[in-house]
Amino acid sequence: MGLGIKTQKVLLLEELIEKAGGCAVVDGGFATQLEKHGTSINDPLWSALCLIKDPQLIKKVHLEYLEAGADILVTSSYRVILITSNKFDPL
Repeated sequence: MGLGIKTQKVLLLEELIEKAGGCAVVDGGFATQLEKHGTSINDPLWSALCLIKDPQLIKKVHLEYLEAGADILVTSSYRVILITSNKFDPL
């Protein structure tokens, strides 16, 4: 029987941390990169607004991080709870 999905993810993370010398740092500069592409994050959803308005930009910024050598990608889900809790009207 194979490893469970959660166990596989834990092993991958442990491998990444070992490769990094025992520590992995994640910086929250994702929104800054979105702004560099001309997107305004002056919204209650902040960078999560791009998930609705411009998901291709999310993909583009992730690709830029990978091309720069990133081993970890962050989500753009900060404040996304506002979308799912009916406190946000995208129109």
